[in-house]
Amino acid sequence: MAQNLTDVQQGGNGNNNTATDETKVSIVEGASDLGNKSYQPSPIKIKVGDTITWTNDDSIAPHTVTEGNPFCSLHPTMVGKVSVSS
Repeated sequence: MAQNLTDVQQGGNGNNNTATDETKVSIVEGASDLGNKSYQPSPIKIKVGDTITWTNDDSIAPHTVTEGNPFCSLHPTMVGKVSVSS
């Protein structure tokens, strides 16, 4: 089940960067070494009320996602950007 800006699932494929209801974002392989290239797509563009589903596609390490401009609490150099419009 997706939750706004907090749902992280293992596996999958996130290719959307503009959403009408749901945007899928991938945490890419080797993300902990990639800094601001850790999330695909980035930046993420959504509208108010949309849902983002975060998928951990990195088989090397576990990751977290915070609300707002996302980052991983385990790897603080992993920083993304979410732009929200009305």
